[in-house]
Amino acid sequence: MSHRSRGLTGRSFSTTYEGPGVPVWDPLERLAHVVWQRPDVPQFHPGEFCSMGAIRNKRLGLRIHLYKHLDTRGYLNLDDVGHAYAYQPRDDDDFLSRPEFGGWYRRYRSPLDAIGGLGLWMFEVRHLYRSFPPEEWPQHEP
Repeated sequence: MSHRSRGLTGRSFSTTYEGPGVPVWDPLERLAHVVWQRPDVPQFHPGEFCSMGAIRNKRLGLRIHLYKHLDTRGYLNLDDVGHAYAYQPRDDDDFLSRPEFGGWYRRYRSPLDAIGGLGLWMFEVRHLYRSFPPEEWPQHEP
């Protein structure tokens, strides 16, 4: 079992790309609020992300919003209720012949597991420039 798959649960499933549409920020904002309560988890602000659209799996009744961190380029993929999903590359991904194909995804056991994939550690270890640093974040409710 790979290190990456240890924080995942269930089986991977295919998705259909819905396109950019109107960004939905609620799932990301709710997760940020949870993270702000947990000093042991790398901190982020929703303003550090751009919306990359959404994907859907009709059979499971899921819509997953794709958020890309502006500096680390890592993704948080959250459904409408806040569950997090990891993109699962496969050899049979055929984006060229099926432009509506959104890729394969698998659920994280916890949204907090997904934060590790963002690469927020690079701000400390590699001194990566943070375009929206914590000292500029608006004050949030505890």
